[in-house]
Amino acid sequence: MRKNPKLFFDLRHGTPSALDRKRQRGVALLMVLWVLVLLTVMAGGVIRLVKGDLEIVRNGLDRAEGLAIAEGAVYRAIAGLRNSTDNGGWEVAGAVYGWREGEAEIRITVEDEGGKVDLNGADLGLLGSLMRAAGLESGAADALADAVGDFRDEDKLQLLNGAEDRDYEDAGLGYGAKDQAFTAVEEFRQVFGVTPELYAKLAESLTVYTGQSAPFKPTAPPLVQAAMSAFASEQGALLEEELADGFGDLAEEDGFNALDGAGSQGFSSTTAPDGPGFIEIVKLVEGETDQRSQVPIYLIHVEVQLPGGALVVQDVIARVLRSRSQPYTIFRWQQGRPRLFNDPSKATEEDDDGNLFGTGVS
Repeated sequence: MRKNPKLFFDLRHGTPSALDRKRQRGVALLMVLWVLVLLTVMAGGVIRLVKGDLEIVRNGLDRAEGLAIAEGAVYRAIAGLRNSTDNGGWEVAGAVYGWREGEAEIRITVEDEGGKVDLNGADLGLLGSLMRAAGLESGAADALADAVGDFRDEDKLQLLNGAEDRDYEDAGLGYGAKDQAFTAVEEFRQVFGVTPELYAKLAESLTVYTGQSAPFKPTAPPLVQAAMSAFASEQGALLEEELADGFGDLAEEDGFNALDGAGSQGFSSTTAPDGPGFIEIVKLVEGETDQRSQVPIYLIHVEVQLPGGALVVQDVIARVLRSRSQPYTIFRWQQGRPRLFNDPSKATEEDDDGNLFGTGVS
C-alpha cells in the first residue's frame, strides 16, 4: 500500500500553515513586549522631565519668596539703624538679629562701613600696616600699599614701591593702573601684586564708601584694629580716633542727627505685642560694642532660610539718615555668601518649644 507523503509529513510535523501561525504569534508577542519596554522607557523620561520642570518652578518660587522676605528684612534693619543704640537701635559690630515670618527664618547682621579701611581715602602707611596684619612681609606690604596709591591716583607718576601701566604690561596683564578712584572693593583684585588669597583675607576689611583716612576703631574688624594699633604705635599717634573731614554734612540732614535718639521707635510690625502680624525681633548674638562711627553707611547682611531648605542671602550697602525727605539711600544690592546659619554658635536663643532658635535642635 502506497504511503501518502503529505499525510506522513502532517502527522509528524504538523501542517506548514500551523507552524507559520505559531511563529507569527511568537514574533508578534516579542514585538509587543519590545513596544511595552520602549513605552515604559519613554514614560520614565517624560516623568523625569516633568519632575525636573516642577523642581525648577518650585525653586524659582522659593527664591522669589526668599527675595521678597529678604527685601522686607533690609527695611526692618534700616528702621532699626535710624534709632540710636541708646534708644533701642541696632548694634553694628557683630550683633546678630533674628525672627520668623511664617515658616521662614531670618537672620541679619550689620557692619559699620566707617570701621573699615577705605581704598580711596586711607593713608598709605595704614594700608601697609593692614597688609602686614594680613601676613605680608614688610617690603611686600609697602609695595602693595604704593601700588594701591598708583592705582587710585590720576597721574602716571610711580610711587617709590608702586606700580604703573608698564609694570602691569610686563606682568602680562591685559590692563593697567586705573588712575581713578575705586568704585567697588572687587577692584582691589586688579591691583598689581594682589593674589586671590590676599583678597579673600582683606575683602571684609575694606570699603569704598567713606573716604576716611582712618577707620573708627571700636566698630572695625579685628584685622583692621590690629593694623590701626600697629600703625599708631609706629607713628606715635592715636590715628584710630581720627575721623574723615566732611562727614558732618553727611551725618546731619533736615535737622535730624544720625546719632541722636529721635526717629522711628522699635522693631515690631505692629504696636500691639502678640497681635496680628506682630513679629518679635530677637538679638541672637551680642555685638562687640554699642557704638557707631559718624559715617552712617552700613553693610546689611540678610539670610532667609525657607522651609524647603533653600537659603537666600543678600548684601546691601545703605546710607541711613534722620532725614524725613530721604531717610536712606541704597548704594548696592547683591547676592551674598551664607555665614549665619552655618555657625551653630550663632543660635543661642530658645523658642517656645525649647529649641535653639533657627537650628531645630534642643
